[in-house]
Amino acid sequence: MVRLSGDPVPEAANRRVAELIPGATYVELPATLPGASIGEAWIPVIEQIEEASTGAQHSVEADRYLGTLLFTDVVSSTELVASIGDARYRELRGTHERQVRLEVERAGGRLVKVTGDGTFSVFDGTSRAVRCAETICREAEELGVQVRAGVHTGELERTGRDVTGLSVHIGARVGSAARPGEVLVSRAVHDLVAGSRLSFTSRGQQELKGVPGLWELFALDRAGEQIANLPVEASMATPMDRTALQTARSAPRVMRTALRIGNAVQRRRHARTKS
Repeated sequence: MVRLSGDPVPEAANRRVAELIPGATYVELPATLPGASIGEAWIPVIEQIEEASTGAQHSVEADRYLGTLLFTDVVSSTELVASIGDARYRELRGTHERQVRLEVERAGGRLVKVTGDGTFSVFDGTSRAVRCAETICREAEELGVQVRAGVHTGELERTGRDVTGLSVHIGARVGSAARPGEVLVSRAVHDLVAGSRLSFTSRGQQELKGVPGLWELFALDRAGEQIANLPVEASMATPMDRTALQTARSAPRVMRTALRIGNAVQRRRHARTKS
């Protein structure tokens, strides 16, 4: 019997049910990370079921491939918390994370991880990643939050759903070098998107902490027009993710309306709790 940490059903009740099932084993899995999709949330459950059924988990070998990384980070989050309070900041950050996931999936990418005030996504299309970064920064500004973004293309190593490699560290450093509200890209990205109507301004060669050599970075000036009906490769999303993405493409206004309604419900619940 599998239980996710944070499940509203009491742990004691779950353990009692497991005791009543002949041959059952009780397993408690860690809570799903913020920003995880429905498909990603079910992966540890499925792996646990596979291990219980076969006696061993399926071993996944590392796979190296070329991909584009997008890193985003909320600027001066500590100062923002101090000025608006913990509750308001949690609400803003939750809304921002949902916007990031929606825009990443609409652009054909996959949100790999949410870490504190930042996000890490991977794309198979470089120009789509840059345009997505611009949209994320713009929507965050509309919320009253400043976000910096960095985009880098390089060879990645994939083990299951995790993505690692030196390119990940380079992408993170590019993102940390960006100014508030700015999308900063590496030379690799700049050269790959030639002819895509994306324009940049060189920020010159810079040192990236922990990365050998000097790296020329470019700030996005203009994102140009978005490309409609973007495809998503099977390797970039689970079936559940693709279903949700298809819904967002066919009825984006409905998805945005649902997001606003969800935020309103959360605000009302918070107000009731305080009263």
